[in-house]
Amino acid sequence: MSEEPDWFSKHVLGFHWEGFVPHLEYFDLEDRELKELDLQHLELIVSDACRCVGSYSDEGYVPCPKHAKLTGGFAQCPTCAEVWIPVQECIFEPRCNGELCQDKDARFCRKAHIVYAAFHGDLVKVGMTGGTRLRERAIEQGADAIVPLVQVQGRKNARSLEKEITRKLRAKQGITGQDFSKALLVRQSKGRLEDRYRTLLRSLEGEYPVMNADLQLLSDYPMRVTLDEPPIRVDTVGPHQGKVLGIKGRFLIFEDDRGAVKMLELADLPSRLIETGQKG
Repeated sequence: MSEEPDWFSKHVLGFHWEGFVPHLEYFDLEDRELKELDLQHLELIVSDACRCVGSYSDEGYVPCPKHAKLTGGFAQCPTCAEVWIPVQECIFEPRCNGELCQDKDARFCRKAHIVYAAFHGDLVKVGMTGGTRLRERAIEQGADAIVPLVQVQGRKNARSLEKEITRKLRAKQGITGQDFSKALLVRQSKGRLEDRYRTLLRSLEGEYPVMNADLQLLSDYPMRVTLDEPPIRVDTVGPHQGKVLGIKGRFLIFEDDRGAVKMLELADLPSRLIETGQKG
């Protein structure tokens, strides 16, 4: 992994949504303060190198004491991540439902989880999330609609059921950048989405304890334009500048100075260093 130049002044800590309002938080390395990037404007350079984002305590933000360099796709080093999950790899492939970490705080793995179906354009994605994060998870992913299917206790149980239902429905477990780009062009309607949901339910009823919940529609993302062609995904690393057209899920959609419509994955920024034309 390459070393970061010493002129980067901002360390991106996280990207999240509050309702349909996106937030990208960074630590100002010069002022030593937490700040937020203005996502209405795009003018930044992104580093290749990634550094642990640290953690939070009752006293506030705590930078990583080791300033650890990262590999493997995580935004934290194992030591800083242990604050909320004992074994970092269990975020994606849980080993148990918390019983193997009885000497540590394993509430993340023991709690109730929801296996859900999210609708992205013409695609259905099956996933799982903590029982209280369903709507938040859907907005993070940029889904057009979401519905809980089955509630189950324990993260490993939920992961196993997620895989089983994915196979049953011949659905997806992940939405690629290309999938997302094409889904932006699909014009959704409540009736069309609910018809697809009812078809899905008929495939599961009698075999799984489905919740028969109402479909939640998600249409208030800050997207200012209707796209005629799928945007081009750009590499995270390097310079990015253009007119912001909107933000949906993990992507910012923008038009560059040549009129090309592109999308930048904001969810890939945490742990990276950036420099921008924005001061403060």
